[in-house]
Amino acid sequence: MRGGDVLPARDDDGRVRLLKFGDLAIDADSKEVHDARLDERAQTEGRDPSFRLVADDVDAITDGRLIGRPEGGEGDAN
Repeated sequence: MRGGDVLPARDDDGRVRLLKFGDLAIDADSKEVHDARLDERAQTEGRDPSFRLVADDVDAITDGRLIGRPEGGEGDAN
């Protein structure tokens, strides 16, 4: 991944958060909120916050769902 790359992922409520901030000028408090919300989702799903969240969300959108949950995870927030 390059230094300027930005990766969005959805939190437990379906809101878009940033997993990777790249070179965006975002203050530390805002970054902390994004990290905390994605950590909550990862904890809910029993996994680490990673690129897999991003990939699962992209797959979910193509299937008409809002959040990409792993098999056996909590229900989708549609």
